[in-house]
Amino acid sequence: MIQSLTASAPASVSVREACAALGVSESGFYAHRRKSQRPRRQQDALIAGAMKEVFEQNYGCYGSPRLVQGLRQRGVRCGKTRIRRLMQQEGLCARQKRRLRPRTTQSDPHRPCASNLLADLPPVRMPGNCFHSDITYIPTKEGFLYLAATVDAFSRRCAGWCARDNMESQLVKDAARMAFASASASASASERVHHSDRGSQYSSESFRLLLEKEAIVQSM
Repeated sequence: MIQSLTASAPASVSVREACAALGVSESGFYAHRRKSQRPRRQQDALIAGAMKEVFEQNYGCYGSPRLVQGLRQRGVRCGKTRIRRLMQQEGLCARQKRRLRPRTTQSDPHRPCASNLLADLPPVRMPGNCFHSDITYIPTKEGFLYLAATVDAFSRRCAGWCARDNMESQLVKDAARMAFASASASASASERVHHSDRGSQYSSESFRLLLEKEAIVQSM
């Protein structure tokens, strides 16, 4: 209202008459005109300039808590409430980072991949004939824990598993060894199949040698 008063009032109308018509006090009108000259407003302008520099230097990812820390490193001390107000005033909004989700399946195009044999296999009729394997991750306070599991296709039981802080080939080899060791002795070597995705752990030479040693056909 006060801004419209200064912009649209005719020159023939005095400030007193305009304030009386709009129900605004003269002291409030003059105080509003002097707001930009107040020490706090001038300080806000200086903080806003430094805040923009910190915000842009960090790719627009900092919210008010980190901006407060960044300004303190420059010798500018202010609270989060003030920074939030100045961010809203300057139209700054922190970009949200995407949550980190590890990729457990990373195929290597330079390694040989086995064919998918599941569609041509007869129904599984005894334990130890067909195994399914995969890797998942478990978030913990100390980082991600990676879990490899090998399931017996007949019983749907987790016959082998291994947990480590990395996704190297040894992870899936240990899980598969446990499953193979617990498999039924009556399973025929020609019928035994191991199925997985095309991750680099399963297409590695060491894992393929393990399957060859156990006389198990690989499927992907």
